[in-house]
Amino acid sequence: MTRAQRTMAGILTMIAVSVLLVAPGSPASAAASCYAERCQGLDPSSTNCNADGKTLATRVSTKNVLVRLRWSPTCRAAWARIDRASVGDRVRVQRPLDYPIHDFEAATVTSGSSAYTRMINDLGLVAQACGRDISEGELACTTFH
Repeated sequence: MTRAQRTMAGILTMIAVSVLLVAPGSPASAAASCYAERCQGLDPSSTNCNADGKTLATRVSTKNVLVRLRWSPTCRAAWARIDRASVGDRVRVQRPLDYPIHDFEAATVTSGSSAYTRMINDLGLVAQACGRDISEGELACTTFH
């Protein structure tokens, strides 16, 4: 390799390294901070479980309130979310009444039109989401998953 080629290779290497150091990359997604029973009662946002959250079931009330059962495959935890709701409407995630462990978490819309619950363990278990419209008392529940 000639001196000119070595100089050019050195310059190109410095440019490549500086581009890698300066160019903004996509931020690495933060790891979830809980799994299954350790997620019980925790916030899906603060634990990063919402990052891969999926909606397993939905139910729309007669007032067009949307109730969703959300689930994180990484965290193995479930939570409920309510949208298009009014202040005071409630949402909960729960297990069937006849389960040996009848866990549930609930939340109330305090401002805006949405709220979500804290999580319950979903490892090998089933859950459903229910929303209650306080103006008419209607209870809208998803199927169990």
